[in-house]
Amino acid sequence: MPEQLPDHSHCPTCDAAVPADEKFCSETCESEFNEATKKSRRRNNLFIVLVVVASIIVGTLSILL
Repeated sequence: MPEQLPDHSHCPTCDAAVPADEKFCSETCESEFNEATKKSRRRNNLFIVLVVVASIIVGTLSILL
């Protein structure tokens, strides 16, 4: 019968095994994850703003023409 592994999860940054009650394997991985999350959130917010601005411009031009 195969040996049972202890309860664990995996680091979302580097996929290393970590104890089940921890999310990251190191401070470095946690800060890299947080930076990537911030960058993604900024990019998504910028995209939303650009879509809203483009919609306003198209709406305004359609009314004027």
